[in-house]
Amino acid sequence: MGKKGRRGRGGNKLGKRDDRQSWDQVTQENEAWEKYYRALDLIPNDQFDLFKSTCKETLPLTFRVTGSRKHAKIIANLFQEKIMPLLENVEGTESYNKPFSLPWYPDNLAFQIDLPKQVIKKLPQYAAVQKYLLVENEVGNISRQEAVSMIPPLVLDVEPHHHVLDMCAAPGSKTAQLIESLHTFKDSNDETLKPTGFVMANDSDYRRSYMLVHQIKRLNSSNVIVVNHDAQMFPKMRLEENGPYVKFDRILCDVPCSGDATMRKNIMVWKEWRFGNGIGLHPLQLNILKRGLQLLKPGGRLVYSTCSLNPIENEAVVASALKLWDGKVKLVDSSDRLPGLIRHEGISSWRVFGKDGEEKQQPLEDDKLPATVFPPSDEEAKDLHLERCMRVY
Repeated sequence: MGKKGRRGRGGNKLGKRDDRQSWDQVTQENEAWEKYYRALDLIPNDQFDLFKSTCKETLPLTFRVTGSRKHAKIIANLFQEKIMPLLENVEGTESYNKPFSLPWYPDNLAFQIDLPKQVIKKLPQYAAVQKYLLVENEVGNISRQEAVSMIPPLVLDVEPHHHVLDMCAAPGSKTAQLIESLHTFKDSNDETLKPTGFVMANDSDYRRSYMLVHQIKRLNSSNVIVVNHDAQMFPKMRLEENGPYVKFDRILCDVPCSGDATMRKNIMVWKEWRFGNGIGLHPLQLNILKRGLQLLKPGGRLVYSTCSLNPIENEAVVASALKLWDGKVKLVDSSDRLPGLIRHEGISSWRVFGKDGEEKQQPLEDDKLPATVFPPSDEEAKDLHLERCMRVY
């Protein structure tokens, strides 16, 4: 999940770096990254080597089946009955898992193929598989999407009547999920309900906003609008002249982040990871979350997500927002949601390292680190329930 494009330092006007190495030249080692994550102790020490080696593996191919439930089940059955048998017992693939449906995705409508692309391309048996994926993706029957990216829209619980805001929407895979959620509810007669709500998809980059339009137009939904604003200062809006300002029932706050959990597909993370990456993005992330909470209806739900493992970008942001709202906003326990998903609890204590790689204590008045990057006190942590955050490794 590549995060919200930023102008490359020292790059040209398109944000491209002239000094980048090709991917096959990048060494998958970073001493600072390893020092940091070993020190945080998020992964037990006896499992860290396994964690690190997994970070070097190629991501599996994952996709979900889209459209109405009845139509989606037809497409899913086609894949299971006609395509999956082609992927089994193929010479040269003995060391890989057979394709399977993701156990936590509703109605078994998402699938994983563990074979790397370079292996698939070498095997003639996979020509039919590649053709199937290409054609079905083009017509909108499936959506190629990383498994972890599918989680935030699922726990948002979108219903047909909801006003939904996706604050940082591009490139749009999660937005598509939100739109589909409006259209897949059925009444007692098993008839699909006509949605009365809408999804407003926002991105601060106008070029990426155009990408959003391209991504979601295949869904043929009249219940979506694409807008182009800085999420930190998302404007007040009215649906009708002199009407009330719009508040949202559901908000997805998938913020720009360091993306340091994307190293399995974005190998440049190994080269470019620095101690200061998360610290530099923390104020932006907190501002976006605060604005999202201001736009949320009473009783509404907001999901905050990143593709980083760094608590500075995750629990620190959430804790700061919760303290600011002083009991008016609380974390929802979603541990009973998505059974079969292997997840870990959020943390309420973490060590803070400055850009120089040295550990820092609570900031002094002249310290450049924002106070909000530091963990809450033990007393504060009892009320915040940061363990209800969801970490996926």
